[in-house]
Amino acid sequence: MPTSVEHLFGEPMSFDTWQDVEAAGVMWQELSELDTSGAVNYVTEFKWRPETMASFFSTPSSSTSSGLVKFTVEDPSGDMELDDDLKFRVNLIPEQSEEDGAMKNLHRMSLQLVGGKSSSKIYQIFFHTVDPTYQVHINVPDHRQPIFPTNEVFHQWHPLMAGLRKRPRLRFLIRLKPMDSGPLDAMCGCCG
Repeated sequence: MPTSVEHLFGEPMSFDTWQDVEAAGVMWQELSELDTSGAVNYVTEFKWRPETMASFFSTPSSSTSSGLVKFTVEDPSGDMELDDDLKFRVNLIPEQSEEDGAMKNLHRMSLQLVGGKSSSKIYQIFFHTVDPTYQVHINVPDHRQPIFPTNEVFHQWHPLMAGLRKRPRLRFLIRLKPMDSGPLDAMCGCCG
């Protein structure tokens, strides 16, 4: 989670409902059952200001980007010179689709790596949403590509979009592993 003067080791996670707690518990249980040698895991939230999301939803063909999330991947040998700072943001980009003669406004989600060419290692990454109402998974075999799009597009009534209307944030588990340390095991069947 993001750090601040008030939260030096990361902002505490908050849960709005017992279903949110259960989704996080299932995620932690699944993580405990994986062989995670060489992999590192982060849980973070990509956030928007409420007024940004209000503007986004009032204009169906608009796009939006979350705030930047930065975390440091520490070098396993302890050499701080080889630590990598990775910065990501979530983008929601409009796409149009025609179905039964009617135009539908859809959005494709993508995760964007900002300044990733300066890292000392090449990473394999899995992004998994942590939410009780939907799952979005993005498999990134090589983090050097700057934008990682979802296969799915989301209509305005999708649970992801409904969740953003209620609380302007997306919670993700980010699993990564340096490419030179072997393959990153998939957490679920759709990621493998």
